[in-house]
Amino acid sequence: MKRARHPNLNSISRQAAPLLLALGLAAAIIPKAWADGDHDWDDATRDSLHRRVERGEIKSLAALRAIVQDKVPGSIVSTKLSTDDGRITYEFRVLRPDNRMVEIELDAASGAILEMENEE
Repeated sequence: MKRARHPNLNSISRQAAPLLLALGLAAAIIPKAWADGDHDWDDATRDSLHRRVERGEIKSLAALRAIVQDKVPGSIVSTKLSTDDGRITYEFRVLRPDNRMVEIELDAASGAILEMENEE
């Protein structure tokens, strides 16, 4: 009785390595872009926000994200920028560990929470 031949596992792993590396890099990069939510902001908007942060008029997106993460545990899945009468706000959507979505609106200048929906 002959044993079935198995392909050389080393050969397969060498062939699969580039694909696995690419998938790993995509998994590390893509969710960050989605979480930041700034992938659809145009260059002029990003530049304007950056200048306002440098002048101390508004908090950085990283600082605002930290406020949100301190208030609601989970993953930030989207960020929406809004302006109303010169006031800049960000709305963050956070997916909590219990799979509930919480929306938090923050004032970009003060970092104050203006509104929170679905928190309970």
